[in-house]
Amino acid sequence: MDFIWQYLSEHGDKIQFKHKFAQVVLHIDCASQKLANNAKIMHILSYCATKVITLNEIVCCGFAGTKGYTVPELNAAMLSGLSAHVAECDCGVTLNANCAIGLTHHSQIPYYTLSQLLLRCL
Repeated sequence: MDFIWQYLSEHGDKIQFKHKFAQVVLHIDCASQKLANNAKIMHILSYCATKVITLNEIVCCGFAGTKGYTVPELNAAMLSGLSAHVAECDCGVTLNANCAIGLTHHSQIPYYTLSQLLLRCL
């Protein structure tokens, strides 16, 4: 994934993106928080969204890897106030596909992985 991020941050302005969302909410999953280069992610997201917001109130989605499949109450408890925070957003983006499942279910907006969002905008 680092190669893709590097390529897009250097050459993304040469790619013709056909769709741009008005407002997207970014969720960086627990496993990626220490590894993610937020500035690079925000730069890449600028090709897909006019405005990108992050939520300081919700750091963990509670899906806990795959535990959200067997203990959905954990995911529900962590995301109980999510829909109120993202009501103005067209969609959300996360770096983890499992997180996207729980975030979509509890937010009333679709969440995509970063690669899915990029494909939707191409």
